[in-house]
Amino acid sequence: HGWTCLHAACQYGNVQLVQFLISTMKCNPNLISKDGWGPLHIASHLGFYEIVDILLKDKRLKASLIGDEERGTGLHCAVKAGQFKVVQQHLLIW
Repeated sequence: HGWTCLHAACQYGNVQLVQFLISTMKCNPNLISKDGWGPLHIASHLGFYEIVDILLKDKRLKASLIGDEERGTGLHCAVKAGQFKVVQQHLLIW
């Protein structure tokens, strides 16, 4: 489905691996999978606020990137899933 290592690390909530992939390996945080998920969408939907924080602090991240029409942005995913701590993080960055 076009998922990268970064997508998987976000799905499983692996904070250390996400940090390594972003900081050391310079993985692209903006890649959207064929099924419309980006790393920020995944972490926001699942409520992994530490990962959301890492992603939002990456200057390469396009926080307003839309995964697909249904999913919207990472912020939309957090709101739809009731992840209010993550919603707060998004709003502090914007």
